[in-house]
Amino acid sequence: MKRIRMSIQKATGTSPWKYRAAIVALCACAVSLHAQSTLQDKPVPSQSDATQRLQERVTQLESEVTELRALVKQLQVTGFPAVFLQVSDSKFYLLSRGYTDYETLKKGIDQVLSGLTA
Repeated sequence: MKRIRMSIQKATGTSPWKYRAAIVALCACAVSLHAQSTLQDKPVPSQSDATQRLQERVTQLESEVTELRALVKQLQVTGFPAVFLQVSDSKFYLLSRGYTDYETLKKGIDQVLSGLTA
């Protein structure tokens, strides 16, 4: 970096700091032009395509909410917080309902895990 500053000073007869702002501006301009060119390369989806994708996403989310509601009903969750430990696709262990301190929760987790390995 020092060599570059000295080269600029020798070539122009002025301080290299004078050109720092111009170099930064040039780099910023190049980045801006690159960003604009990449945006122009991407096709803009039509309004109907965007609406269709949005509707598909809404349908997917509604389906997930329905599944979660069914799971909550099956697990008989009635309040917050409720802590379950899932050990398989269909097997859950209730560890706590309501506030539970760390030690009690840890003991419950250890009991479930030791029962699985025994």
